[in-house]
Amino acid sequence: MKKKVFLFAVAALALAACSNDETVSVTQSDAIAFRPLATNVTRAADINASTLEGTGFYVSARKHSDNAEYFTDVAYTVFSTPSGIKTWTSANPYYWPGDNSELDFFAYAPKAVGDSHNDQITAHADYKSFEITPSTTAASQVDLIFANENQKKKSTDNAGVVLNFHHAESKIVIMLKNSNPNLTFTVGNVTIGNVKDKGQYVYTGVVDSRLKYTDWGWTGASNTTYTQTVSNGSAYSTSTPAQVGVDMILVPQTLTHAITYASSANGAAFNGSYINVELKIQNATGGAYIIGDGSTFKTALWPLPATEWDPGKKYIYTVDLAGGGYNPTNVNGTDENLDPVLDGAEIKFVTVTVDDWDSQSYTVGNMVFAKGGTHAANIAAEAGEYTITITGLTSGEAISSVSTTVGTVTPTSGTVGTQGTFSFNLSVGANTGSARSVDIVVTGASGATTINLTQAAP
Repeated sequence: MKKKVFLFAVAALALAACSNDETVSVTQSDAIAFRPLATNVTRAADINASTLEGTGFYVSARKHSDNAEYFTDVAYTVFSTPSGIKTWTSANPYYWPGDNSELDFFAYAPKAVGDSHNDQITAHADYKSFEITPSTTAASQVDLIFANENQKKKSTDNAGVVLNFHHAESKIVIMLKNSNPNLTFTVGNVTIGNVKDKGQYVYTGVVDSRLKYTDWGWTGASNTTYTQTVSNGSAYSTSTPAQVGVDMILVPQTLTHAITYASSANGAAFNGSYINVELKIQNATGGAYIIGDGSTFKTALWPLPATEWDPGKKYIYTVDLAGGGYNPTNVNGTDENLDPVLDGAEIKFVTVTVDDWDSQSYTVGNMVFAKGGTHAANIAAEAGEYTITITGLTSGEAISSVSTTVGTVTPTSGTVGTQGTFSFNLSVGANTGSARSVDIVVTGASGATTINLTQAAP
């Protein structure tokens, strides 16, 4: 049978900037007392040793030998003794067992609100599992902390059981900066999206002084967004990062990284985790709008890497607005690649060419002197080899840099006996004398074909 007597739960509170614990004696040496520790806090909504004075905490105790219930989900609230010492007590206090059994203590905060638990945290009857659904309002999100300790009554130490609380959730911080001095960004609401909206935590132990990521599950969770509201818009013109809104306390999870849209269809949505920013972009000089206008924001997203959010860790994401971000949906619809918001907005030159010196072609008489000029003639296609004879050239002139008479050749295109192509490069000077002609005679087994080029007198 349990013996219920008045309990002083005494706490010596350790703040992040203070390393001294008070040791407090109680008048009833058998009373179970606690010294809760919760440190490393950066915002008012977080729970630390000081805020536990306002929130209180819940404790359950089990016999270590057989897990028999000793007390369950007992709320403790703080009051100050006449001497100013802060202590915790409950309506139904408990003493150490008479057989000096070791007890397993399990504690969490925040405590219940009224007759029910906080609407973001549901504590289950097994005293160490919880359902957590973070508020969609960042400033209202709740920091769940949990502690476990195994101890017997100490005959010489009445200072109480140390409960070392650990954060069960992850903290997320969004920072913005602008590394481009030529642009000014005005920012509206900032959102983190495609992240889980709830999770289930079941305590099994601590690893590396933190609660375990593997103790989390996400049955029934959906992807959602959490928004930091920026009502009037804030200007970003420097590369110094500045935080948007407050820290967010969200469910530990592994983010899905994506670099493409869900499909190549027009309007397909981005399917990974992201930070979304409503923004307007102006030229720093002159103030002309590039994206958005005086009354309208443009939405741009930045994909997040596949990060595992661990319990008790703080993740700081710094977004460089000068990167421009991407459209939330596939605008072009031609492929799955992400569409940059600033794509095509910047004045830039993709290709720069410089023309070579002018290359002119002239006609003198009826012979055309043009680079790459050709003359076609039908030559009989037959078996055997061809003889090419060239006449009419003067000193210094050449066709294909060969002698005036070309010996017996085989066609360079095709095979012997089929139609071939004979290419020549004719290089001659201006005609200063009388008209003349150049004959190219191709002779095969069945006869000769003559190609005649003439050059008129000047």
